[in-house]
Amino acid sequence: MERIKAAVIGAGIFGDTHCRAYSESPSVDLAWVCDQDQERAKQAAQRYNCNFTTDLQEITNDPSINIVSVATPDFSHRDISLKVIEAGKNLIVEKPLATNIEDAQAITDAVRRKGVKFMTDFQNRWNTPFIQAKQNLESGKYGEPVSAYIRLANSIMITKWLSWSAKSGPQWFLGPHIVDLVCWIYGQKPIKVFASGKRKVLKSIGYDTYDAIQAQLIFEDSFATIDTSWIVPKNWPSLDFRMDILTTNGKMELEPTFNGISMCADEGYQIPFIGGRQDGFDRMFGFFKEPILHFIDHVVNDIPCLVGVEDGLINTKIVVAIEKSIESGKIVELNL
Repeated sequence: MERIKAAVIGAGIFGDTHCRAYSESPSVDLAWVCDQDQERAKQAAQRYNCNFTTDLQEITNDPSINIVSVATPDFSHRDISLKVIEAGKNLIVEKPLATNIEDAQAITDAVRRKGVKFMTDFQNRWNTPFIQAKQNLESGKYGEPVSAYIRLANSIMITKWLSWSAKSGPQWFLGPHIVDLVCWIYGQKPIKVFASGKRKVLKSIGYDTYDAIQAQLIFEDSFATIDTSWIVPKNWPSLDFRMDILTTNGKMELEPTFNGISMCADEGYQIPFIGGRQDGFDRMFGFFKEPILHFIDHVVNDIPCLVGVEDGLINTKIVVAIEKSIESGKIVELNL
């Protein structure tokens, strides 16, 4: 079988995951990595034995490139994605698709117009506890969803880990994950949202974004509360991730924070989040790589994509509605 060629835009944490996934795939040759930081792009290229550039046009002008990953900061997806789509390349974009409806709509419209294969990377759909929860609901044994609570929160150290954190916030960095999980597991779209948020701790240290947000997603016959923040204490041992689901005939409690190991040494007590990615034996393990491999299979073998073309746009519309509800103090109706 002829191998296809891929490029990765953005050589940060998740850009590296995309590079690693392509480099390990038997169907793909990683040809390019692009980053506005030339040294970071060069280092990635050395790790994965590929070309590097700071100029996106080198990739869009390369006729051999079939798949492109966009793993740049949350707010920067539109222009890059539109250029890649216009060049006729198949595209996978890290969540969120965009941080406003206009950008998300423009990308979605371009995909439809050009007919390229496309996916927003909602990687937690491949996180095994959530797969089990969805299968439970689809089996019929649990009846229908009644309510859910889902929380995903980062340490306040996120402001040190992300150089662009002041331009984002928990609603965009974490919120899309849990909004998508509720909609995907329920198999439904919300009809309205009501949300509250607080800016105090992060604002006091120069980051004008939300400390924490809670939002209720209201469906036709059920509801779910989403909870996300960026101010978990820096010495908290782990990512804070959990979900409870109450149904008409059962209940589920999901604890994806815990991945089978807790540990303590000079650095203190830790619960490492290794379910997403753990490198070992010269390969990458974990669910972060699974949607990338799935997209490769979608492109190469034309299997159905498990993330709909519109899903990224819908997700952005919901998060924007959450922001509007916080600002107005009112319920915001959705027409999805």
